Amino acid sequence: MKRVVGLIVLLFSSLMFAFAAAIGVIIAFPERNKMAAAYACTFAMIGIASLVWAAFLVRWPPRLFASVAGILIVATSAVAVYAGSRNQGIKQKRTIANIRAVAVAAESYKTDQKKYPVSSDLLREVPRRDAWGHKLRYELIEVGDGSQYYFVASPGKDGLWQRSQLTEYPPGVTTSFDADIVFSNGQFVQGPH
Repeated sequence: MKRVVGLIVLLFSSLMFAFAAAIGVIIAFPERNKMAAAYACTFAMIGIASLVWAAFLVRWPPRLFASVAGILIVATSAVAVYAGSRNQGIKQKRTIANIRAVAVAAESYKTDQKKYPVSSDLLREVPRRDAWGHKLRYELIEVGDGSQYYFVASPGKDGLWQRSQLTEYPPGVTTSFDADIVFSNGQFVQGPH
């Protein structure tokens, strides 16, 4: 009977570790939510206490207890890493959609006014920030022959610009969430595509 109760408690502790990882990664860390972080820590502590209780009930040898605890900790870490990267990928896709929305509005403005707007402030109802909360950057370049080029960009997850001017970005594909995403006249100059 003690073994059955011990296994049930072990299952319970595994669920507590999973809840801690899910709450911490999906809610607490990306949004810097202190209440969710507190819940994540609480679930993790309940999981640890349950694991110790299960080991006591079943009278596990220390090596078995250490193995099970190690597996639970590694599994929780793996869930945290996976969910964290998935969350950043979602934010990157939302940022790309925001950049495209500004670009469509700039193209629409050009259709009506025969020129691109000098500032994104002239565009109505367009996103002003990326999914990480950083301000999108809009620049208009006018060349001597009268042609115009607009740029819309996000500094990426880290919020730091890699170049001082949007015209300085070389074309290329990025692999980091911290990399800047730059769009110009209908195509991505630098981005995850």
